[in-house]
Amino acid sequence: MKYYIVSLGCTKNQADSEVMMGILERKGYRQAKTPEESDLLLVNTCGFISAAVEESIDEILALGTNKKQGQKLLVAGCLVQREGKELAKHIPEVDLFFTPGEIGRLEEILDNLDKKKKLIISEPGFINLEHSPRAKTDDVFRYIKIADGCDNRCTYCTIPAIRGRFISRPMEDIVAEVKEVLRQGAREIILVAQDTTSYGIDLYGEYKLVELIKNISKLRGNFWIRLMYLYPDKITPELINEIKENPKVVKYLDIPLQHINPEILKKMGRRGSSEKTITLLETLRAEIPGLVLRTTFIVGFPGETEEQFHYLLDFIKKFKFNRLGVFPYYREKGTPAAKMTDQVSKKIKEQRHQKIMEIQQEISIQLNKALVGKKVPTIVEKKLRGENIYLGRTYMDAPEIDGIIEIKSAKKLRKGQIIEALITGYDVYDLKGEYTGV
Repeated sequence: MKYYIVSLGCTKNQADSEVMMGILERKGYRQAKTPEESDLLLVNTCGFISAAVEESIDEILALGTNKKQGQKLLVAGCLVQREGKELAKHIPEVDLFFTPGEIGRLEEILDNLDKKKKLIISEPGFINLEHSPRAKTDDVFRYIKIADGCDNRCTYCTIPAIRGRFISRPMEDIVAEVKEVLRQGAREIILVAQDTTSYGIDLYGEYKLVELIKNISKLRGNFWIRLMYLYPDKITPELINEIKENPKVVKYLDIPLQHINPEILKKMGRRGSSEKTITLLETLRAEIPGLVLRTTFIVGFPGETEEQFHYLLDFIKKFKFNRLGVFPYYREKGTPAAKMTDQVSKKIKEQRHQKIMEIQQEISIQLNKALVGKKVPTIVEKKLRGENIYLGRTYMDAPEIDGIIEIKSAKKLRKGQIIEALITGYDVYDLKGEYTGV
């Protein structure tokens, strides 16, 4: 038996998909390269924003339309949690829809597929526990989901409604999973959650991210730990010091800020003041040498004036983030922001998005140019071409969202090897480098 899986959406979804793959492989399935050669089709959907919903539905319909006799089509993920009843009513080609809370029961679900049930809905809050295996992948990195759900009530966000309250995984469970993926060959461990900095508060009564990092760092081997999706008001001096002093933690932080104007932050329901956030960012750069900061912003939030947009734009010009993503505001059904009357036009949102991207491209070129002649920690991902060209990422670049580096090496490099690459060239986002073995 063969399966074909499509994983859509965020890094947390990717972790869930690898759990489903692991369960399938434990049951005797092998992964197919194309839908045509598979017995089981599986789509792990995203339901976060309208564009993601459309992508998920398009993927389901494409697989359903071309489904062969005898093939089964299963659909899981956030979109099922959000719109499961409607999906089951309107897409008869799907054999079963099930929510993320049922992922751990996938083996049982497969055993009962012929019982004509079209939809299984359970409460949000699935955590990929140790007894649910992770499939091995060819990637040198692995996303480790340390918690699910979210207790932050940002007015634009659907995640709490889809994924439920914030639920941390037990620490020993996470460490066991990291140990397993390291055994499989991973050399970069990326800790993810909707709010990574809240890890442990629900289980242990206090924030435990630092302790978790320390315990993971005790595992044997040369590997990186990367932190993503940190909420700014929970970044403590203890966490800053751990990032600074721990050699396995890459000096890279993903801190989605969403905006910096005080009035917009208040309308967004974001905690913490603009002044405290700026002070935090300045402290991080002062305390952690070589720190790379990634953030994301939303433009065109309801009521955002030209003055408030330029407040954000001036901040971006001044602070010069190493990595930055920007998104036009999406009006999501069921969120408080969707009901706000002062919506910004699509044209203005697109203009503001384009303006920030232009500014950030200039900043990125300046920062990349300054790297020429410096040696930078780099992880090798694959051989690119010929005898001596390899593809990798510096510590400054998270997989799939940031840049890459093309490495020329006189010596043979191994996949997953961590080296010091001498930067020799650059463009807007990517780098070129050399490795001499010194």
